[in-house]
Amino acid sequence: VARLGGDEFVILCTDNSALGNQETILNRLRENIDKANRLATRQYRLSLSVGVGRYEHQTPCSIDELLHRADQAMYKNKEDKKARRQDGYKQ
Repeated sequence: VARLGGDEFVILCTDNSALGNQETILNRLRENIDKANRLATRQYRLSLSVGVGRYEHQTPCSIDELLHRADQAMYKNKEDKKARRQDGYKQ
């Protein structure tokens, strides 16, 4: 785990089997954030938006390109969450 900047972090999985555990890793992150929100007395809630960039040996790319792909996926995740919240308010 490394802090990329601001509130962005990178988790690097170098073992292909870790990719299969992607949902497990994400679920643990979500569970820990939910727990922190339940236990906290602050007036704000922590949230998590995730983007995954996967390196394919058949189509090599630079680390910058890999991070760019993950960043694009993260912003799509944020937009999807925003759309779901707006749909929920209309009901």
